[in-house]
Amino acid sequence: MHLAFLGLSASGKTTLFNALTGAHQSVGTYSGAGTEIHIGRMDVTDARLDVIRRIFKPKKVTPAVVEVVDTPALAVAAHENREGNARLIATLREAEGLVCVVRAFASDRVPHPRGSVDPVRDLAELRTELVVADLDVVEKRLDKLATEIKRGHAPAAAPKEQAALRRCRKALDAGRGVTAADLNDEEVKLLSSFAFLTLKPMLVVMNVGEEILRGEASRTWGGGTFEGLPALEICSEWEMEVHDLPKAEWEAYLADLGIEEHCEDRFVRSAYALMDCITFFTCNENELRAWQLRRYSKAVEAAAAVHTDMATGFIRAEVVAVTDLKRLGSLKAVRAEGKERLEGKTGPVMDGDLIHFRFSV
Repeated sequence: MHLAFLGLSASGKTTLFNALTGAHQSVGTYSGAGTEIHIGRMDVTDARLDVIRRIFKPKKVTPAVVEVVDTPALAVAAHENREGNARLIATLREAEGLVCVVRAFASDRVPHPRGSVDPVRDLAELRTELVVADLDVVEKRLDKLATEIKRGHAPAAAPKEQAALRRCRKALDAGRGVTAADLNDEEVKLLSSFAFLTLKPMLVVMNVGEEILRGEASRTWGGGTFEGLPALEICSEWEMEVHDLPKAEWEAYLADLGIEEHCEDRFVRSAYALMDCITFFTCNENELRAWQLRRYSKAVEAAAAVHTDMATGFIRAEVVAVTDLKRLGSLKAVRAEGKERLEGKTGPVMDGDLIHFRFSV
């Protein structure tokens, strides 16, 4: 899973990145004018790995991973240098999902560039820039298609692409993003190379201060959403400071603020929900491994996630649920109770399935 952060100057993106990954990138009075891109990885904590490990005793255990990219601040104000935005937008297009880091904390040490803390305004500015970036792509492609059609050099799919792009332009002109264009599956595939930003799943991280957690300031959001988008509240500065402490110490610090678990676990859960992902497992004597897969995927798609040869020569998938393994204690007992499933290529993959693929190349 590959997610990219975006935010305005002094929103606390890099602080959040450090809190999640344990990195030590420069923060503090950082102005957001830098050009560095930071890449970090988070292992996904999953108690089901321990269940499988105890039963099969593999030599190695490899958890699933969420990769996050911390990008430079998006320049939107008139006085800001926008030259770096093109590279930033290109980085965002490579991501599977976007994480909008929105400042919801006050700080005399790091004043807000706009002079006031206003999460609604800041998120609106970010979303507007994404709409503008996508509209630029659509306009250029429509111009190119018109030229190709006029010269008789257009591809066979040009009329369908042109119609889909015109609906995209209408939605973008209205400021609603490509999601409002109601593209069907064929059109989404046809336009997939453009990697529209407003078509990507988006999570908002409300970067709050200690005063919010202590109830000394009121929230203007709630219910797990903000401005129609899924939202997660994190006090990045505190979480960053406790990340490297022994577990007992950081648990005590966070408990003082009413936080039951580290932000990494909460972020990963939100990321899985955002991308609509599940986890399945493979295991042999050498390695037990967790894999991410989109919900409602088929067995052959799970095989392809492990190795293309498995999908090419797919014969069947032998599947047991980890919940049954935990309850019965062994694969033999699971089979004796008739809980093992044999799935063909189109068989469903469920969250928590342990799969052995039979294939021939």
